[in-house]
Amino acid sequence: MSICDTCLATLIFNKNDIDKLKSQKLQDHVEAFINAGAPGFEGIKTKTKVGLKREALKKAIDAKENGTWIPKTVQDCNSDSHSDSGESFAGLDELQNSRESDWESSDDSDELSDID
Repeated sequence: MSICDTCLATLIFNKNDIDKLKSQKLQDHVEAFINAGAPGFEGIKTKTKVGLKREALKKAIDAKENGTWIPKTVQDCNSDSHSDSGESFAGLDELQNSRESDWESSDDSDELSDID
């Protein structure tokens, strides 16, 4: 299972920096906080007003600072508990598994010694 891009986003916990986020960066950050399990994002959608998004982010920062919320780590993101796009592609797992087996190491030490 791979890690989604939003789970790799670095969460910002500085409220002044939250005020500077705009457009797609703000939305990406909202999604990253949601994927990290932040409270208070019920009803926050893509079309939600910027001020409400920033307020939700600041409340989540408060929750982290007072210890009521501990952000999930990237390892937690690998679990099935976070939301995904809902898209699935038939045969993708089989394709990924076959490519992984192509990368299995073989004993090529003789070939490497000839490179000198």
